[in-house]
Amino acid sequence: MPFITDFFKRWKLERKGLSSGKKRKQNEEDTLANSLDSNVYLRASVFVIFMLSMLIMSFQMCQLGIYTQTPYIKLVKTLFVVLALITVFMLNHREKLPKTRLLILTFGGLFLQSLFACLAVYLVKTTGLNEKM
Repeated sequence: MPFITDFFKRWKLERKGLSSGKKRKQNEEDTLANSLDSNVYLRASVFVIFMLSMLIMSFQMCQLGIYTQTPYIKLVKTLFVVLALITVFMLNHREKLPKTRLLILTFGGLFLQSLFACLAVYLVKTTGLNEKM
């Protein structure tokens, strides 16, 4: 209800000519969410979790026989691709460090897309859909 009372107070002051009717921007208090958004260790952990999950997924795909390369060569290639993704992302946001929410959204989305692609390849390979078409 404070929003409604503030609205009427500003409206009365505006009618008297003592206010322009615009609301001032209020500083947000330093809450837990704001401190987590700028936490360097949390940002680094997002990168590490993304890197490890991509490496684990690529290793599992090698073990299942989806990739014909040896697992260790595929892991090295995956590591270089992940490091390149992180580097490009950070170079595009070098003026202002991105918030942790943006990192989780971006790299979580990339992980989910690659997970669904690997699941689709696995289903096609195990069910033999490519031979039926």
